Amino acid sequence: MNYEELASQLNTAEKTLNESLKDGTKTCKTILKDTENGDLKDLDKAIKAMEASIESQKEALKTIREAIEGFDRTKYIVGGDFSKQMLEECEKREIDVRDLGGMVYDMFPSKVTINRETLDITLDKKKVQCFRPKALVQTVKETQEKLKKEKFNDERFIRELAAAYDLVVLKKGKKLKDGNALIKDIYAMMAPTARAKKEYDLQTFAFDLARLLASGTRYLKDGRFLDIDSSRHGSDAIRYLDVNGNENYFSMICFR
Repeated sequence: MNYEELASQLNTAEKTLNESLKDGTKTCKTILKDTENGDLKDLDKAIKAMEASIESQKEALKTIREAIEGFDRTKYIVGGDFSKQMLEECEKREIDVRDLGGMVYDMFPSKVTINRETLDITLDKKKVQCFRPKALVQTVKETQEKLKKEKFNDERFIRELAAAYDLVVLKKGKKLKDGNALIKDIYAMMAPTARAKKEYDLQTFAFDLARLLASGTRYLKDGRFLDIDSSRHGSDAIRYLDVNGNENYFSMICFR
């Protein structure tokens, strides 16, 4: 199944419907004018024209309804065609995407989640009603561009990062090897509750870390500097893309 085939079919019928509506609007004005002027002969013609317009609209609407009813949405989503076409669109638009399984896709810093039961599609925290892969990927692209343009306060973020690190040190103490704290422990301190995690998810945290790296800011006013271990340590590392679009990982950090 391919949504583009359905869209093509719908576009043809919708064009007919649109033209019929325009003709109907024009004819309606003629009917009103003929009634005002008492031109009954022309009014007879206008009524017939309106009947033809209405009939054309009904036929076009019937074609649209039958096409939509014949499109098996569940099969399209659950069967995998939607995901396949979405990945193809990502490749066309040069959007890095990673299949996390369970119909969850990492498009850093965005995440697309597809619900098999409800067929709902969620982009980050927002549900999007979109069965067209082309349109969904365009929305992802626009969302990413918007995020990249947002102002980022690197000085404030590194202070917040350091505060979270210090709390992890207090909690873990000697358990930390060479003062290195797992990046996910840092995130847990910065978003300690379920509500906080919902408002500030792991993807956004990784995006902020990536922006901090890109800014070049490493030092705190107390003289400490940020040391980041980018090696991958199993499930404890979090994935991100650098400014050049290359895949990297955050694993552990330390303020030395």
